[in-house]
Parts: sequence; C-alpha cells; structure tokens
Amino acid sequence: MALVVDEAVQNAVEHGSLPAAPVEVRVDADDREARVVIRDRGRPGAAPPLSDPRPTAPSSIRGRGRTIIAGLSEDAAWEARQGGTEVRVRFVAGGDSERA
Repeated sequence: MALVVDEAVQNAVEHGSLPAAPVEVRVDADDREARVVIRDRGRPGAAPPLSDPRPTAPSSIRGRGRTIIAGLSEDAAWEARQGGTEVRVRFVAGGDSERA
C-alpha cells in the first residue's frame, strides 16, 4: 500500500501539479479494506492520464508508476477532476497472495 500511494503522490507532484501546489491525499479504512484518493490540481497543457496503464520497455528507467499502482492495488482508477487528476485505489485486508 505504501508503494502504491508513494507512486501516485510522486506522479501528482511531478506530472500533475505546478511547483509547490498542494496534492490532496485522503484515506478511508475499516477492518476489511482501505481506500485512498490522491488528487492534484493539474498543470497547464498536461492532459490527465486516463488511458489504461501500459507496460514500459525493460530498458526504460521511468514510466512504471501507473503499472505498479494498477498491479498492487485491488482496484485503481484515474479520472479528470477540477482541472487535475484524481487517482482512487482500494486495498483488501489479507491481499491476494498471487500478487506478492
């Protein structure tokens, strides 16, 4: 969960926000699942990443964040919101042992 949230926040800071702009992180959890929302304010000229994540070439040193987010969370969704991007991820208690 920490890696997924870190990747989403890093993407919001680097690609989805102007320097020093706020990035919102909201966590809601109970004994069965956790839901995290990360929202940036957008960057002029930058389109929100709304397509499905695609694998990155093995030789690339960047571009794996969205694939990591989608692969390690139970659900992941990206939506355009108020000029920026909102990423919603969900984790289920116990996780899926096949993902580890």
